[in-house]
Amino acid sequence: MRCAAIGAVAIWLATGAASAGEREVASFAGPGTGATRPFTVSGPWEAQFDPENDLVAKLMTADGKLLAVAASQIGGHATYYSPRAGTFYLEIIALSPWRARIVEIVP
Repeated sequence: MRCAAIGAVAIWLATGAASAGEREVASFAGPGTGATRPFTVSGPWEAQFDPENDLVAKLMTADGKLLAVAASQIGGHATYYSPRAGTFYLEIIALSPWRARIVEIVP
């Protein structure tokens, strides 16, 4: 696993440390509002969010179009499932630290 910081968002790119039936694609963390690096998935996938407080996560296409609100959460754990393959990124709006994992669903 390797880590890189981009502005206020840290990224961990992984090669598989996830639960059975999942393959971790990327892991992100930040102290507040920011955008992640793009990630690419080849099939069904899930975003898993763990904010310390309120969080809104917008799923964006690689060319910057809003695809969905992936989470609008007041604390606690949230998930977002998508059957779409492609390259995406997340825009996070938060006033406190958060973590997010992207996992592909494997049969």
